[in-house]
Amino acid sequence: MPQWQNLIDAMERYDDWSRPWAFHDTVASDAALDDADRRELAKLWAAVCEYRLWASGSLDEATARAEIAIASSVPWLSPLACRHLANAAAYQWR
Repeated sequence: MPQWQNLIDAMERYDDWSRPWAFHDTVASDAALDDADRRELAKLWAAVCEYRLWASGSLDEATARAEIAIASSVPWLSPLACRHLANAAAYQWR
């Protein structure tokens, strides 16, 4: 199993998109994660919420930009985990 597979699985499992603001806390509290996973989640969250990604364009454009940026900078993340991170971060910038 890849090093961050539990983290990827926890991000991919999130499906309560009527509550996007709960993504980070729900993933962080997943019982399968250890402290290293939670630290990595914090780094990913900070990266996907960077101001430069959200400072211009529409929310849809910024969400796409954030998804591409996180996928490019963290190649071990699955496409679904990248999409979930960007979608949840979009709520923070809404």
